[in-house]
Amino acid sequence: MSAQRSHGLMSSLLDPLTGADRLREEKARLEAFLDAMPGEYCGFADDGSVVYSAEFCNALDLTSIGSLTDIQNALSPDGAAALAGRFSALTNQGTAFSITATTAADSARTLRLSGTRGSALDGRDRFHILWLEDVTRQALEQADLAARAEDHARLSEDLY
Repeated sequence: MSAQRSHGLMSSLLDPLTGADRLREEKARLEAFLDAMPGEYCGFADDGSVVYSAEFCNALDLTSIGSLTDIQNALSPDGAAALAGRFSALTNQGTAFSITATTAADSARTLRLSGTRGSALDGRDRFHILWLEDVTRQALEQADLAARAEDHARLSEDLY
């Protein structure tokens, strides 16, 4: 019997006893649930592990995320500083937040980053989650409206 076949046999015998098969099922269910989420996410566990969606990385032009610093490096300096302060309040006090920031690679690209804390029902596991949404279109529309309002105000002053 080959070593691979022996390992497969041992695994099939031990999985029901160790619960490994149940863990794989739960992991697959959680992955399917997260895949259906409408937004992009990056979660930091208290044990240091990081879980994120592929599109979260793509939005920031990252290939992977190992720490909050990776995300900060992809943002403008102002955005990175705002994220650092707000994320610290999230991890220390559980204070949820929402900020907008531009990316370091493209100052016209605007992202909304929202932070929330999630805990297991038994309180043993906790994640600090960043939710990401590209709001570039809305930011450009808002800037256009502000410019129009300013032009309108200036024209009104000239008339009176």
